[in-house]
Amino acid sequence: MLQDCSLRPHDEVSGVLFYLLLSVYFKLASALPNFRSQGESDSELNLILDAYQMVSRVFASFGGALMAPSAPQSIENQADLVASAIVVGQEVPLVEFSRLIGFLYAAFEREIPERYRKSIVELSSSIHEDWCEHFIEAVGFDWDIAV
Repeated sequence: MLQDCSLRPHDEVSGVLFYLLLSVYFKLASALPNFRSQGESDSELNLILDAYQMVSRVFASFGGALMAPSAPQSIENQADLVASAIVVGQEVPLVEFSRLIGFLYAAFEREIPERYRKSIVELSSSIHEDWCEHFIEAVGFDWDIAV
């Protein structure tokens, strides 16, 4: 997905990403059995929404490494990469989170309650805003750009 938008992450991103997302997976996987008999609960929903936020922050924290192995020299190239990353970068965490949640709920033979789905959609705007803020800060740090 990143490469389709002319982004070429640093070679180590996928390996590091695996380990960082593993912590989110284990947090959910260890807690979901506790909610199994309760059906829907606010605690479970909060856990899921926190997981979505964590996945989004993980992706944002990669900053410049999410777009290129090193900072492009030209400001135009930097701007093009940042613009592309902002468009795709908000979608990638949602795709990864959806895959994670879908797998875990299937593994526990549970349906994702409609109320949870609606809450995820409602929260997406603020998570995307948070993603942009943290991503731009990380890019500024990685590429030594005044933000």
